Amino acid sequence: MNGKDCLIIFPGPHAYVSASWYEEKNIVSIWNYTAIHDYGKVTTIENKDEMRQIGLKTSDYFEKRQSKPWKYEDHTEYGEKLLSGIV
Repeated sequence: MNGKDCLIIFPGPHAYVSASWYEEKNIVSIWNYTAIHDYGKVTTIENKDEMRQIGLKTSDYFEKRQSKPWKYEDHTEYGEKLLSGIV
């Protein structure tokens, strides 16, 4: 799988847009959305230390805004068990 071409899609915000919001008569309701399509090469990470560091950095980044941030260090035993299931 390493080195193969891949497409990854990042969906963004989306919402229903009612035709009743417009004054024009010949209009229909739509679904408005954004998405980014990105192409690249697959690289798998099998090194558990590297996976752990990615998990730590990711959770620290997103948890810092929480009133009681979740910390990997508080759940190390359980987190280590989950590393083998991460791809």
